[in-house]
Amino acid sequence: MTTDRPLERLALPLVERQREGVVVQAADGSIIDFNASALRRLKMTADELTGVTSLDPRWEAVDARRRPLAGEDHPAMRALASGRDVVGATMGVRVDDGSYTWLSIDSRLFADGDDTVVVTQFLDVTTEFEQRERMTAALDRLQHHALPTTALHVDWVDAATRYASVTPPLDIGGDFVDVFAVSDDRCGFFIGDVCGHDLDAVATMVIARHTLRVAGLHLQRPARVLAWLHDALTTTPGTAYCSAVFGHVSRREAADGLDVQFVNAGHPAPVVVRADGSVDRPVGHGRLLGMIPEFVTPPIVEVPLSPGDHLVLFTDGLIESRRPRMSDDDLVERLVGSTSLDRTMGAIDELMHEAAAQSLSAQDDIAVLAVGAPRHPPV
Repeated sequence: MTTDRPLERLALPLVERQREGVVVQAADGSIIDFNASALRRLKMTADELTGVTSLDPRWEAVDARRRPLAGEDHPAMRALASGRDVVGATMGVRVDDGSYTWLSIDSRLFADGDDTVVVTQFLDVTTEFEQRERMTAALDRLQHHALPTTALHVDWVDAATRYASVTPPLDIGGDFVDVFAVSDDRCGFFIGDVCGHDLDAVATMVIARHTLRVAGLHLQRPARVLAWLHDALTTTPGTAYCSAVFGHVSRREAADGLDVQFVNAGHPAPVVVRADGSVDRPVGHGRLLGMIPEFVTPPIVEVPLSPGDHLVLFTDGLIESRRPRMSDDDLVERLVGSTSLDRTMGAIDELMHEAAAQSLSAQDDIAVLAVGAPRHPPV
């Protein structure tokens, strides 16, 4: 330890007996004091640690996403640069065997006579951090079940999907979407959103997605498909409730274009974008699925699609993952003039990029599905 003890002058309590490591850095970032726990946590000697700054490349630090962390971005340096304490940061420091020691860090500013120093307390959270990483990876694999299983290889219908997770780590969403062939002249499609962002939401999403796909292959009426899902949710312990749209898109026998029928259980109303760029929103809502014991049959909605028309369905994250919240009118305005499916999906991509770029305390996943009649139908 150094002979001139800032830790003692600052009267920080019991620093030698704390299990947290403690280091003190001068205004230039150099380490001028530390406790014994800091040496153990950092696996360094007193001579190695004394005088080192956060800018020293030997730290080989990374952030919580394992991205290289420049010295000026270390919590202590951020506190010195901003004049404000930095609390609750996570940083990884490479050790001799090539692995990382993960630290939970609080850096606070103190007056030491006429000088300002930053006192950093850190706790080794390597075990907890690595467990969290493994859990995040497992949940990510589960969430892949929300995505369409295979591409739709049908030449008489245009289809496009988008999916983006903008939730914080371990805050897993429950959006799901799919489109699939039922027969030579009919396809099924669905989109939905489970209430919550936890393991129950993920479990419910998996149940919902696979129930809708299996029921959609065998049942003729869209309302019966949603009834199956409602029964699955109300009879399975631990599931959450959800919104969903399920429908069929059918090929016309003697004319160009497609016929769409769908039912909506508590989900945002879809948007129809016509080939001339005009937009309308077909309405017809039922109740959320799995919330109450009884299934209330939602009204059937029929939408004829002429060549170049397409139906766009989305989860509420598209309009709610931003501040201020996007209104329905604003969404329609952004899609007006999209005279092709490619242009519509380009506008959707812009909206999703805007949502992801905003830093919000409450975020949501985004799923989008578009189905349409080809402008030039196959012969």
